[in-house]
Amino acid sequence: VAVPPDVEYLDEGETVEVQLFSPEVRPPTVFGAGEDDPALSRLLDRLERPRYLSVGSRQGLRRLRDGVTDLAVVTGEAAPDDAAELGGWTREWGLVVPAGNPDDVEGVADLVDDELRFVNRTTDSGLRTTLGNAVAALADERGVDRHDLVEAIDGFEFAVRAHESPAQKVLAGKADAGLGLRSTAEALGTGFVPCGTERVRAFAAEERREKPGVRRLERAIEDADDVLDSLPGYGR
Repeated sequence: VAVPPDVEYLDEGETVEVQLFSPEVRPPTVFGAGEDDPALSRLLDRLERPRYLSVGSRQGLRRLRDGVTDLAVVTGEAAPDDAAELGGWTREWGLVVPAGNPDDVEGVADLVDDELRFVNRTTDSGLRTTLGNAVAALADERGVDRHDLVEAIDGFEFAVRAHESPAQKVLAGKADAGLGLRSTAEALGTGFVPCGTERVRAFAAEERREKPGVRRLERAIEDADDVLDSLPGYGR
């Protein structure tokens, strides 16, 4: 896109002329954004020329709402407006710890009560939102403010983006516990302390529901039992 030197930005919805760098460039058959998820990665491998941005649930919903993407993959129970659900799955989440769990971590409460170095996911991650909800529930149970518990967790604001990154920090000895998935822990050979399950769902913009690439992904999700069976902690 050619932008004149005296133009600082383009208005939303402005029509522009796009020139491809090469005639060999072909647009993706489906374009999505949202949660970083191992099952989704395997399903996308079954499609031709998919394009997916692992930017977290919050950013995925924003880009879907703004009409940038065909679909968003998100965690949680809330459904975006003017979007069609394509299907989904569940995944077990918890705390990734060193093999053998040397600190005897049992759950989220230990992050608050014990001197554990923790590594979190970024604020756009749906998995971090799930952890935040667990901390809020613990605060209600103890009759204290959620902020006080967050402040007591050493590393709550130490955030990394990819779903494997907290586990890699634990493996490297840079953290005693990290937010992660059972599938990640078993793949990397770390310990795992289960904290619950969360639902992952794919939503498509209503006006793009019949796009061939979107329909192919919907069918891939419908036929995903072999993928889910191969990932520890995953199910319907």
